[in-house]
Amino acid sequence: MSYVCRVCCGEREKNTYTAKEMMFGFGNEFSYVQCANCESLQICEILSQDEIKKFYPDTYYSFISTPDKTDSYKEKARRLARHHRDKSYFSFDISGYIFRLMKPNAFIETIAKTGISIESKILDVGCGNGKLLNHLRTIGFKNLIGVDPFAPCDFKTNAGVEIKRSYVSQLNETYDLIMYHHSFEHVPDPFIELKSVAERLNSGGACLIRIPTPSSEAWEKYGTKWVQLDAPRHFTLISRKGIELLAGRCGLSLRSLVDDGAGWVFSASELYLRGVPLVKQRVEMFFTVEQLSIFDSQARKANDIGRGDQIAVIFSKP
Repeated sequence: MSYVCRVCCGEREKNTYTAKEMMFGFGNEFSYVQCANCESLQICEILSQDEIKKFYPDTYYSFISTPDKTDSYKEKARRLARHHRDKSYFSFDISGYIFRLMKPNAFIETIAKTGISIESKILDVGCGNGKLLNHLRTIGFKNLIGVDPFAPCDFKTNAGVEIKRSYVSQLNETYDLIMYHHSFEHVPDPFIELKSVAERLNSGGACLIRIPTPSSEAWEKYGTKWVQLDAPRHFTLISRKGIELLAGRCGLSLRSLVDDGAGWVFSASELYLRGVPLVKQRVEMFFTVEQLSIFDSQARKANDIGRGDQIAVIFSKP
């Protein structure tokens, strides 16, 4: 069968790679190919639902619930301050605004840049245990829902947010914001997925996708030991050129693209070079505080020149 890129429909291969499952240390090998046209990376053979289940065990990070704990007075005060800070991105809150000037939250700020309000209807795709939706509920959002095809069942979070074991294509409603926080790289067909998103966005609505990208220093440095290749869970790692081409194919316009790579990528990739699974050890066992600081600095510098290994992309529906 001839090669056709799932992102841009290009038909020429640039490079092929063999990558091992490294997060849990299973060691299974998988073939990836890089498109000569858009330079996106993709797994050669999409695993079936039954085949991929093995690689999403109960210990997979997005499904682990954070246990309730009794906070100290100081921790409660900090949590309340963070609550006001994050709420201030969407509604006027002078105390939160002051705290935002002192300690901004880039993650929440990115969501705010989509132009949503407290009343907006929001869908989080690949939401895992619903932790983000829970937080949005606590700062005032009411119209929230999450979907995750790997959720064990339909359920509600402890804040009352509905989570469905479903795909976007199975939903019948429309939304003001549909977001993917490091879940879009897990979908079998990015074109079909984004087309489904476009069909379910209200006029003027936005789609926020946060993804790893091979258009980065980390991929160039570590190759198949780049932690965010994450074989075989990451089916498609879209390049910067590819994400714009894909949006055009789906009738969406690219509003903004921001680099938000982090230092942990460098430390975790260094562990992979040593053959150390990500979930088996803590990076603090292998690196000094000074070394971890250098990794953080590397990530910031890569972001500054547009070579970070994670990007946050906002699309608009005309």
